[in-house]
Formats: sequence, structure tokens, C-alpha cells
Amino acid sequence: MGILDATHGARQAMSFLPTHVPIVPEIENYPHSRFGKSTATVRADLTIAQLLGLPEMTFSIYRMSERLDLELQRDGTWAKLLRETKPYLRQIADLNIGRDQFRGVSLLQHEEVSRYTRGVGEQIRPIFLYRLRPWDTALPMLGIATRYGPGGVTALAGEQVLCMSDEELREALQGGLLLDARAAESLLLAGKGELIGIKERLPDVPGVTEVISDAEFGGLTGDIINLRCEGTPWQFAWRDGARVVSRVRDYAANDVGHGVVLFENAEVGRAAVLPFDSQQHLVSLGLAVNPISSATFLNWPRQSQMLDVLAWLGRGPLPLFVPGATGVLPLLIDQGDRLIVGVTNMSFDPIENLRLHLALPAMPISLVHSLRQDAQWETLQADITPAGDAVRIDTGLRVGFLETAVLVLE
Repeated sequence: MGILDATHGARQAMSFLPTHVPIVPEIENYPHSRFGKSTATVRADLTIAQLLGLPEMTFSIYRMSERLDLELQRDGTWAKLLRETKPYLRQIADLNIGRDQFRGVSLLQHEEVSRYTRGVGEQIRPIFLYRLRPWDTALPMLGIATRYGPGGVTALAGEQVLCMSDEELREALQGGLLLDARAAESLLLAGKGELIGIKERLPDVPGVTEVISDAEFGGLTGDIINLRCEGTPWQFAWRDGARVVSRVRDYAANDVGHGVVLFENAEVGRAAVLPFDSQQHLVSLGLAVNPISSATFLNWPRQSQMLDVLAWLGRGPLPLFVPGATGVLPLLIDQGDRLIVGVTNMSFDPIENLRLHLALPAMPISLVHSLRQDAQWETLQADITPAGDAVRIDTGLRVGFLETAVLVLE
């Protein structure tokens, strides 16, 4: 998750800093060596930075004091990596990617969010005001492209929603709003629960599994999702018209409450609520875990459920989804007359055949160009198939661990 966390930090900064403020990634290896950080990791970092539209970078990769000559005698790998990678990175930089060109599910960043943190009054350190951002990690790892800033479907967690003005909230609901339980409760406590169909909070339930109960949102009715790392499911009383698409069960397999719930207000918009508090500090089998970005959240049934829920919220296909891949960072850049796609494989398992599902773009796609490791562009014999209001592309590309597919669609 280290590369993902660093990427998210840069993207958050890009979302609220003025465009004239340069953001320069730092590749800092020293005093570590390749025993702790591989050349594959550094190359992935450099590639992702270029795909974010950050063409400059700084380095701290060799010792800063005396006898650099001796260090280079032992290992000159970093210099070799930079020399060989520069032409490849230059090709990406020449695509002229801008901060406002990214497409995907919207993730919001607000510098005032810690002012709204609640439930930590007894903590002794200010760090507990910090709020986790599980959607930043979970959605890309499920193959779903994201962007930072308003527009389209928006995913919020914790007290983020309280940073929004009434107008911003209504605009987000019109585009479709995905909420964790704490975000939903935040709206309820602010007197806005009716916007998402909630009347009151009910007692929590001892749920240990979630069962898909609506085939339109998850595909396989009765499929089971383990909730070990998601915490105790929260419960709400819902207004008429709320649609429960999954149920929560206890250890005896008894139905004890609702899982994911959808609500549509014809005058306001659509919302989907998950019953998990993403800000819980949980321990499972002696290990700290974070709900929603946990091992029990990232699985095939949840991926299928989230795809259907997000498509319902946005009233159409997602801007970009990478099917059949486990643990990726997908990026979609729209430059009007062409699309740029970057897919970094974070899994030890290779992607044997990279496939893309895209919402139908404004321009027809007839060519798919791939950037090879030798910095040359290759036109692929890709299978491009329109599917209603979407298009599916079978690239035939193999993407190994920490490799990035860089594609231009025209």
C-alpha cells in the first residue's frame, strides 16, 4: 500500500493547491539500500508521477557525505535505472497531462475535516483527530478509477460530508453519493438525514457476514462476504422507498439487520450507505485493520456489489473499470480528442490479459497505442467492442508486478 498512499497524498495536494504551485515528487532512498527498496518500486513511483502530470522530481538516492566513489563501486544500480528510464518517462511527460483531466469516482479532500471529528474527546494525542480515507485505497484496488474534486459519483467517509455546503451536498447527491455509516450518521446529526432516507440510528447488530440479497447489486444472490475486519455493523431506520440490497447475519446465520441500502429522492438525488464505520480502530488476530480498505472488503463479491451500486448512483457505466485484476491503480485521463489510461499492477500475480471497461467516450475509439519499456509506442491489435453506453477493450497486454501499462486510446 506504500505506493498507493504516496500517490493519494500527491493527488490530494493537487486537488486544492493552485495550478501555478509546482508539486515535485521526491524519490528518497538514502540511507536505505536495495535491501529495502527495489528498483521496480522506484520505477513504478517515477512512472505514476508522470501519469499524474508531475514531470519534475527530486532525488536523494546516494549518501550525502564523503566517499560517494566507494558507494558507486559497490552498487551503481540507481544511476543505471535513471539513465535507462528517462526516455520512457519523457514519453509520458510529453503527453502533457493536466490536473483537471482525470476522470473517475470523485474523492474529496478538505483541509478543515479534522474540525468535525467526533468521538475522540478522551484521546490524549491530537493525531486521533486525523481521519482515515478508505475509499482512496479500496476503489482503485477493486479496479475502479478515481479522481479528486467534485463531479459525478462521490465517495465520502467519516465526517468529510460536514465540510460541504448545502449547495455542494445537493450537487453531490445529484451525481450520486456513496457513504460509510459514520458519514450517513453525520448527515443525520446535522438534521439532513432525510436527504439520504435515514430517520434515526438504531442499535448496532452482531453481524459477522453479509449476504447479497438483491441480484441487481452483486450478481449472485446468497453470496457471502466475511465482515471480520469491518467492525460492528451500524443500523438505521429508513424512510419508505429505501432499498436493502444485502443483509447482515450473526454467527448462527440468523438475519440480524440490513447491509448496504440505497435511497433515491426524486427531487434531490441518489445515495448508497454501507453499514461500516471506516474510522474504527480495529484489531483482528493481533493485527490492526482499517474497515473498508481491509482484506475482508477487497474481494470478488464486494467488487461486483460496488460496481452495480456505483453504476446505479451515476445512472450509467463507470468512467473506467479494470476487470479480472486484483490490486491495481487505474488512472483515466480525458484530453478531449484522446484518452490516456494508466494501470499499475500492485499484485504479485500478473495480469495475463489487461482488459478495460469504459463509459462510452464522446469520440469513437479505433486505435490503442501502448508505451513499451524501450520508450517506443506500439499500436496494439486490441479487440474494441461497443456495449450499449460502454466500450470494452481487450488489449492482450501482460502486466507484471509493479509494472504499468500506459495506453493512448484514439
